[in-house]
This record gives sequence, structure tokens and C-alpha cells, in this order.
Amino acid sequence: MRSALALAAALALAGCTGGLDFGSKYRPPVDYQMSVNHGVNYEADLSACQSFADAIDPVEEGLVTAFVGAGTGAGLGAITGGIVTEVTVLSALGTGAAYGALIGGVVGTANAVQAQSQAVTTCLQNRGYAILR
Repeated sequence: MRSALALAAALALAGCTGGLDFGSKYRPPVDYQMSVNHGVNYEADLSACQSFADAIDPVEEGLVTAFVGAGTGAGLGAITGGIVTEVTVLSALGTGAAYGALIGGVVGTANAVQAQSQAVTTCLQNRGYAILR
């Protein structure tokens, strides 16, 4: 039960990224002097690139990897629970699934947020901006 609550909390927090400077809202540091037109159209280009990055959905990615993690964790839990410890296979299967879903959800969400930030950076670079990092 605790694992299910932790997973729900992690996914809920992942959806609360509004106003923060990462993901699709990322604003990479730019050298305007080395950029196209000295960055005159930066805000419009940034907005377009951020809209492009919004197509990557962190919650969806988190849910997908949570399901994959649940399946993997269930399998590993059943194998190790039945062989290594005295717990029942069914109990180990449930525990493994819960931990696998939690880890998969968090990792999938974090990877999607990082992919959004990278999409903004790549988009701006393709438009001629000199990104500093």
C-alpha cells in the first residue's frame, strides 16, 4: 500500500512542474553576440521551441515506464522471493511489481523532462543560436 501511495505521489509531483526552468519551459543560456541576428527574435524562437518540446509528455512517459517496471519488478520479485527468501512467490511478486512501478515511473518521468530540455536546446541551435552549455 505504501508503495502505491509513493508512486501516486511521485507521478503527481512530476505533473507539477509549471513555472520551473526545466523541461519544456527550459531557457538555455545563449550568447546573443554569436547568435543569428544577435538574438533579436530570441523570445519568439524560444516560444516556438518550447511548444515543440511540449509534445513530449513526462506523465505519459512515466506511466509507460511504470508499467514496464512493474512487469520487470514482478518477475524479479517472484524469482528472488521464491528462491532466496522464505516469503511466498505471490507476496514477492506484488512487492517487486510495486517497487518496479515506482522506480520505472520516476525514471521515465525524469528522462522525459530531460528530453524536453534537450529538445528546446537543439531547436534553438538549429535556428542559429549559440547555446553556452
